[in-house]
Amino acid sequence: MKLAVTFNPPGSPTEMFTNGIRQNVLYFSDMLAQSGYDVRLLVEEKDAPKLKGLYGINPDIEPAFLERVLEERFDIVFQVGYQIPTRWMVKLKEAGVKLVSYKCGNDFVFDSENALFEKEEKGEPQYSLLRDMPGIFDQVWMIPQMTNSCRSYWSTLYRTEAVEVPFIWSPQAITQFERDLKKPVSYSRREKLNRVAIFEPNINYVKWFFPALLVCENAHRAGAELDHVYVTNTNNDKMGRLNLKQVNKMVKSLDLNKEKRISIEARYNTLYFISKYADLAVSWQMENPLNYLYLDLAWMGWPIIHNAHLCKEIGYYYEGFDYTQGGQVLLQAQAAHDGDVGYQERQRALIDRFLPTNRRLQLRYQELIEGVMRGRGPAGSE
Repeated sequence: MKLAVTFNPPGSPTEMFTNGIRQNVLYFSDMLAQSGYDVRLLVEEKDAPKLKGLYGINPDIEPAFLERVLEERFDIVFQVGYQIPTRWMVKLKEAGVKLVSYKCGNDFVFDSENALFEKEEKGEPQYSLLRDMPGIFDQVWMIPQMTNSCRSYWSTLYRTEAVEVPFIWSPQAITQFERDLKKPVSYSRREKLNRVAIFEPNINYVKWFFPALLVCENAHRAGAELDHVYVTNTNNDKMGRLNLKQVNKMVKSLDLNKEKRISIEARYNTLYFISKYADLAVSWQMENPLNYLYLDLAWMGWPIIHNAHLCKEIGYYYEGFDYTQGGQVLLQAQAAHDGDVGYQERQRALIDRFLPTNRRLQLRYQELIEGVMRGRGPAGSE
């Protein structure tokens, strides 16, 4: 079976880390290749040179060009990395190709914020462009963290079945980055764990820094020795741009702010930053309870304090909006992490279920692909 996955390559190798969807493409296509499928990265021909030297790319996966996609005779084309132009979707369907939209972002949140708060006109969403072509996607696939808020949203707007699929993660990009950096970015024992990094992208309320900062504040009030809290991704074209005047008003009452223990930082590679400046990471999310960030850090042995219930066994977990509990968990991590010599090994064993090499994950995707080819989804979801 011949499969294609759309991919929008970045301008430089390190930019693979600034966009989770790009990593989704690479990990998904790698899993397909390791499962025995003939898989190609579908790119626009002008972008082909950008594929060279990218972190994490499987060298056995060759590119195919959108401009010549009909010649390839694909069985399924997965829209992941970029939106397929409507005219090409029509041509593919006429040629008997199955089309699947593989969703990795929370469109419900994005559309809601654009409608409620964005003053500049945005582009027309794809479901509106396809209003006269109901069911042109054979299915919409979604990673588990999108199911709660987006399953019915997408099935309604795209007029097709929305199916939950397994989450995929791989350390291959980390391995290549560490090799190129020529320095280890894994955790090593230290006398104190008193420097905290917050890595939320600050693009919208789904993942932004302030709740994680409240976890740190509660830990500080409970006696945690926190020398510094670094709030990253605050002013960058590719990530969030905070309203710093409003931020200053919000943090004004915090003890950490009064004692000048907080700093606002730009965008950095997560593992580079934590290995150079911090000892542990604190995170928070809403409606996104699986995240590459947690797996990246835990795989390399770093303590990550988070509230993502779909991977609560990874790192150090606290519930939902309970920043007081989060502060206690931070205290526990400070006290216990250096003495937990089996932490990294356990984390890697737990993360194995997300790897492209995991046979159970591969078999589930084979079922899903067979369902698309049969014209219906398999029973159950994962």
